[in-house]
Amino acid sequence: MTKAFRDMSPGTTVAYTGKFLRSTGQVVGSAGLDKFVVQECQCSHCVAKTRVAVNQLATWTDPHEPGYDADYARDLKAEVGNTWLHISADALYVVGQVDHRNSP
Repeated sequence: MTKAFRDMSPGTTVAYTGKFLRSTGQVVGSAGLDKFVVQECQCSHCVAKTRVAVNQLATWTDPHEPGYDADYARDLKAEVGNTWLHISADALYVVGQVDHRNSP
């Protein structure tokens, strides 16, 4: 069974679109190789499908990152239930699906 076009349900592998990378000036570097797995999240953005929670901790909630904020991480975990990085759904495409936003 084929997944619906741009269905970013939990477990789906996604990546940044070429359009997003070009619009942010990331035409060189490793961001184009990044792949993420969508995580379950019930925050208002994920429920509205405007953002997608992915299997990477938000930089400021990861104790190994220089911008780590313990208070923010604790509050976010209490409010949302996780500290996953949330990315705009418009900036992502489903890996394996042809999407016009990746054309040159």
